[in-house]
Amino acid sequence: MLAVRRLASAANPRSLSLLRNRLPSPAVAAAVSSCTTHRRQPFSSSSASLAASSATRLVAALRKETQCSISKAREAVAATPSLSLADALAWLERDLAASGAKKAAKLGDRVAAEGLVHAVCLPGGAGAAIVEVNAETDFVARSSEFVELVGRVGNTALVLGEGSSEATNGSTPKPAIVEVPLEFLKSAPRLPSLSTASSPASSPAARSTTAEPDFKTVQEDVVETIGKLGENIRIRRAAVVTGLSDAAGDAAASPSSFAGAYAHSGGDSTIPRGFGRIAAIAVLSASAPTTSDVQREALRALANKLAQHVVGFGPVVVADADLDAVGVAGRAEPLDGETDTQRRDRLVLLRQPFVFGGGSVEEVLAKTAGELFTGAGDNAKLAVAQFVRWECGDGIEKKEDNFADEVKKQAGL
Repeated sequence: MLAVRRLASAANPRSLSLLRNRLPSPAVAAAVSSCTTHRRQPFSSSSASLAASSATRLVAALRKETQCSISKAREAVAATPSLSLADALAWLERDLAASGAKKAAKLGDRVAAEGLVHAVCLPGGAGAAIVEVNAETDFVARSSEFVELVGRVGNTALVLGEGSSEATNGSTPKPAIVEVPLEFLKSAPRLPSLSTASSPASSPAARSTTAEPDFKTVQEDVVETIGKLGENIRIRRAAVVTGLSDAAGDAAASPSSFAGAYAHSGGDSTIPRGFGRIAAIAVLSASAPTTSDVQREALRALANKLAQHVVGFGPVVVADADLDAVGVAGRAEPLDGETDTQRRDRLVLLRQPFVFGGGSVEEVLAKTAGELFTGAGDNAKLAVAQFVRWECGDGIEKKEDNFADEVKKQAGL
């Protein structure tokens, strides 16, 4: 009987079952059965083991999906008896909103002078937007979470601007760059970022959160990001291009207009295209209607180049007449020993040498019009309707902190 027990102990469960059914002696069959029971005893706590294994897998899934800390993932699992990924994600979302609101209230008085300016354009130059979002440190401003947030704010502003253009389409408005009221922007539903979908700075987890509309407002998005990054974040300003005529240009009564956008990242490869410390949008108008894709593509490209020129040269106004209207306030003030001509060459866009060569901006516009609209004579003209150039943190008074005190503060000393 002992030999039977030893043989049964070495067999697998399937073999034991076959052996028990084929043994003629009831006593021997009972011995095998007792061995089978003995083999099953270590698995009597299998449900607890499986639960622990499921919890471990859920923690790993939460961290992969949201990049949250392991302690926060464990907290979410502990608060989710069902061990469902969807339920755990919902708990994390509620917790993030609550903690973000608390941090936003606590950090609201801190100076946020770093950040990014984002300039984004619709395909074909049919619209453009520019936004500035500030954070406390440059380290946070370069993070993928912050870049994604700025991208969503910019795309939301772009769509709001497109809607305002459609609302006034019947009155044939002139192209203009107008500021978006911040409260209007903050209360709008956030939209996915167009500019960071394929950028290195965009993580898979961050992209997955913007794959479908989630009906959160822009301000709720900001608050959640504050909860993640632990710094004061605020939307400082936003502007959009409105009143653009149809870029297809089938109506001679209205000039075809194209928006251009450019942002300078300062050579930082971690910052995606369209984001930077300085950015600009510009509107280029043609007095003659465009009739071919070649014309439209050339004008769209020129509008982008003009925006890049504005970022690099920093003009204040488009033409001499605009400078006279501005006067000598602010950046239009003459420098020491500067003649009036030198001052105008420095501040007036049309007088500046075009950054891509070919003469002054005014000369390049005239030459391009002649090349694109052959046969139109003097009726074909190109003009810069307007531009906006923003530099991140410009005009914000930064608080000078003592580095040693700041280290002690971070360490809780």
